[in-house]
Amino acid sequence: MDKPQTLQLIQKAQREWADGRAIQYNRADGRVLNLSDNLVSPLNLETVSEFQAADGDEFGRRGKPGKMFSLHSSSALVCNVFDYWRRRPLAALVQACGIKGLRDDLRFEQKFPTGLEGTSPNLDLLLSCNGDRPATAIESKFTEPYYPAHRKGFSASYFKSDELWAGLAACRSAAETFDQANYQYVDVPQLLKHILGLCRRFTDKGFELLYLWYDVPGSAAADEHRAEVQRFSVAVSAEVRFRSKTYQALFESLFPSIQDTDYATYLRSRYFHDAKRDT
Repeated sequence: MDKPQTLQLIQKAQREWADGRAIQYNRADGRVLNLSDNLVSPLNLETVSEFQAADGDEFGRRGKPGKMFSLHSSSALVCNVFDYWRRRPLAALVQACGIKGLRDDLRFEQKFPTGLEGTSPNLDLLLSCNGDRPATAIESKFTEPYYPAHRKGFSASYFKSDELWAGLAACRSAAETFDQANYQYVDVPQLLKHILGLCRRFTDKGFELLYLWYDVPGSAAADEHRAEVQRFSVAVSAEVRFRSKTYQALFESLFPSIQDTDYATYLRSRYFHDAKRDT
C-alpha cells in the first residue's frame, strides 16, 4: 500500500468502528456530531484546559466542530490512550512506554519555546517528575505521515545564533540540509524544533523524545515511514535521546495491566484489534 491507500485504510477502519456502534458522523469529513462519541470517556478537566490553551483548535469554535471530532483524529487517539492515566499511578504506563526511571506527572499540549520569534509547536504529551526532569516528551502520530507532505524547512533566523545549537551540531546539520525529498513521512523540522525547545527547558541530558506512531501492517508506506524514523534517530542520537515506538507495541506492553477494563476493550476494538493478546 502506498500513502493514499494507507490513509484510506485507517479512515475506513475508523468509520466501520463508528458504524458498528451507530455513532453519527458527517459522511463528508468523518467528524462525529458529538465529541463524547469519539472518546473512551469524558476528558479530565486538566486535559480540557491544556487543549484549550493550545493552538490546534481541537474542540472547535462558534459551533464548528474541531479536529478532535474527526474519527481519525490524532488528538482523539492520544487522549483515548493517555487521559485514562491522569488519575492513576503511572508506573504501568511508564514501563509500557519503555521509560527508565520515575515519572509522576502527565500533561498534554505542552509548549517549549526555542527562544526565537514565532509560534512554538505543541508537544502532544509530557511525562515528567512534577513537571521537571527527567522528562519524556512524546510526539504522537496517527494518519499524519500518510498525508501529502508540504513541509517548509528552517528560516534563516534559526542559524543566526550559534548559541541556539550549542551542543547540537548534528541536529543543526540535519536542519541545514533538510530536504523533503529525503523525508516523505517524518516531519523533521517539527522534531528538531521540539528538540531545541526541550534542550532550552531541560538541557540535552534531562529529557528523551519518544516518537509514538500508528503502524499499518502490510503497508509499504508504513515500512518506509519506519525507515525514515530510524534514519532520523541515527542522525541525532549522539546528541539527544530519541526513541520510537508504535502504538501497537505500546498497547501490547500495557495490556497485561489493563486487560480486565472497559478501557482495554475500547482500545482493542477501535485501534488495536490485531494486537496480540499475550505479551
